[in-house]
Amino acid sequence: MECKDMDYISKAANSLLSRSRCTSILAAEIYTAIAEWEKREIPLRIVLISIEEVCADVRDVGTSSESIYRLQAVVSRNFRDWLIGNCAEKDVVRSNGRSLAINRGQTH
Repeated sequence: MECKDMDYISKAANSLLSRSRCTSILAAEIYTAIAEWEKREIPLRIVLISIEEVCADVRDVGTSSESIYRLQAVVSRNFRDWLIGNCAEKDVVRSNGRSLAINRGQTH
């Protein structure tokens, strides 16, 4: 693994560790999921927002496997929404006949 890969994984894992309600999610499977998110080029910001969303939920976090499944679903949903938002922005840019730089770091 490259240093860049470990940085992405470390930041996501540290985000989970910093939230006491979510430490049960840190099983071997979550590292595989994080590596897969990076491979799919899901922005780290989307992953961190998703972790915050899952860990802030007032419901019980549940077992490790339930929590990982839930986090994966939230990451997928937030990434899909981000992609849809970026596509909509690009359509607006094209329809206005202008060329604007889209900030891909934004979430919608």
